[in-house]
Amino acid sequence: PSKQRVPDPRVRCISLQDSETGEDLCFMWTLACHPTGFPSSHSISAEYVGAVRTAIRSTAQTPCTVQFLQGFSGDIKPPSGTRTFGEIVRAFVCGPRFVTMTLESWKQWTTDIVQAVLDAKEHATIRQPSVRCSTSNSISEIPLDALIDGLEVERVSTWKRLMLYEGHELLATNAEPVSHWCSLLRGRHVNVLDQWLVGCEGDVFGYLPTAKEIRQGGYEADAHLNTFGLQGNFQKHLEITKHLSLK
Repeated sequence: PSKQRVPDPRVRCISLQDSETGEDLCFMWTLACHPTGFPSSHSISAEYVGAVRTAIRSTAQTPCTVQFLQGFSGDIKPPSGTRTFGEIVRAFVCGPRFVTMTLESWKQWTTDIVQAVLDAKEHATIRQPSVRCSTSNSISEIPLDALIDGLEVERVSTWKRLMLYEGHELLATNAEPVSHWCSLLRGRHVNVLDQWLVGCEGDVFGYLPTAKEIRQGGYEADAHLNTFGLQGNFQKHLEITKHLSLK
């Protein structure tokens, strides 16, 4: 999307089709952004995720399952709306604050995402799925007490590596990692051309900050832990890669 200023703005998608009829069976896609931009706090909305689902189903010849996978977006939300002078002064005195998008700006932003997904689907290359499209022997579990000092409950950080097709894989975890983990994790496997980095998979234990966010403090660092039923503090020199043993 043109207005998505994030470290990894690309839309990734896979369309599973019937090999004989060419009909869409399932459409899976990912983007690194929280679906939290709808301007009305008194309405329930499927956000840009629902808009994409409607668009994909409208182009499919038969009923199609649409699956959204949220990227590493622990610190990413839709762009804020225009700030008034009073809001600028308040942010200067009290610190940064989110500004609600207007309905018009939200619709335009959502339209950009929908178009990006449709473009990605239209220009997708037909490939045969990998024979190794399995999570077998590709799961790594890290005890949370190896990451959070003072933790009293037994929880694990789970990482799953799934080969999608040759040179492309999906790496998913049961946390909401901040976006900086993209640059830290990508490129660890020489035979992988691209990775789908997916958060919020399974039993989510909370946010996963990097050492930079931990030093800065704030909600994604340690302030969220009580909300997720955890006590303690992330280690100041948090290192995930040394714990990963994904094959």
